[in-house]
Amino acid sequence: MIMDNQSSSTINELVSIQELIKNGVTFIENVTIKRKPYPNLSSVYLIQPTKENLNFIQEDFGNK
Repeated sequence: MIMDNQSSSTINELVSIQELIKNGVTFIENVTIKRKPYPNLSSVYLIQPTKENLNFIQEDFGNK
């Protein structure tokens, strides 16, 4: 699960980290952090539709 700061704050108010892990979430990271590719894992992005966040997604997919 990859989130921006706003989404992270919202999720933290609704669900505990333990609940996310219990339901199969293996990584929780901020969209601004450079990540290694994990080709065998699916990702869910919970972000606001800002230009900056979209640029981070493009970097993740190598389409810069």
